[in-house]
Amino acid sequence: MSRRLTENQIAQIIHDFSDSESEGIEDTAQENILEEVGDISDCESIHSEHNSESEIEESDDSSDTESAEDTSSNSFYGKNRFKWSKTPPHPSRTRQHNIIEERTGLKGPALSKNEMSPVETWELLLTDDIIQLIIFAKDWKIILT
Repeated sequence: MSRRLTENQIAQIIHDFSDSESEGIEDTAQENILEEVGDISDCESIHSEHNSESEIEESDDSSDTESAEDTSSNSFYGKNRFKWSKTPPHPSRTRQHNIIEERTGLKGPALSKNEMSPVETWELLLTDDIIQLIIFAKDWKIILT
């Protein structure tokens, strides 16, 4: 029996089995089932008693589609749900138009920043037009309040 069970299917098996057995045998039977399921599946099972039948049916439908997607994909999934590709990436060169040749950093008059005063540095960032807009907006804000 080498089929993989989902967490919801495991919970349903335990729930069904616990309904049919008496309370004295229930603890031992659940431990035996968890040991058997642990051998079949490598995922952790979490038993939840609040699932209704409609929730279990919905989860069974979604687990069927998930297992179909897993088998048809070109990847493996680890225990921690990390996705590993079955095929290695294609080795190729980076096209010339995708190579960035410009250096980042200061340009133009900002390169001589050691020789500039703080006022001159701000004048590089804020032109006279921008300063006038800021003053105009600030004046209107003061007038309206």
